[in-house]
Amino acid sequence: MRAALFPENAPDRIDLPPVLQEHGLIDGLILAGTIYPNLLRRIESIRMPFVAFSNNVVGMGEEQQYDQVGFDDFNGTLQATRHLIGKVTARLFSPETSPTRGFIHRFEGYRKECANTN
Repeated sequence: MRAALFPENAPDRIDLPPVLQEHGLIDGLILAGTIYPNLLRRIESIRMPFVAFSNNVVGMGEEQQYDQVGFDDFNGTLQATRHLIGKVTARLFSPETSPTRGFIHRFEGYRKECANTN
């Protein structure tokens, strides 16, 4: 039995979904959600091109040697909130509820823009 994705598992013990096991079905990946270094190494081992959302990579430190895209949680949420406030008159809702660092920055941007419109 192979291991599920946990940060302590060796990369070669991570089960990949069937779509990644069949050659030729997809040509590349965009990795989002919580990303552990062992998953990055596992994807590298199958020589699949990928880009990771660097804000979501946990536990890499300075060794981040992979294609990545970062984003500004605070200003991105501030601008998204501003855009929606200009278009809607109803309540706004974000389904995100986990108190991660990114969530806190995004919530601060949301709260600042809401305060600016009152």
